[in-house]
Amino acid sequence: NATLLASFAEEVSGRRLKHFRYRGIQPSVLGNELEFNAAPDGDPLVVWVSLPGGAVSMRAEASF
Repeated sequence: NATLLASFAEEVSGRRLKHFRYRGIQPSVLGNELEFNAAPDGDPLVVWVSLPGGAVSMRAEASF
């Protein structure tokens, strides 16, 4: 998930990452649908993975 979040952050911002810090919050289970989210206003860019029901699985901050 961290690698996917890093790529997602670059896609959302249109820029290359300089720093990426992430934290696992709640495990995801194989077969669960995951949703990638971004709060594009601000630096660092905040991105996270949501589980079904909206719980956050992983959160990251990306700087460019």
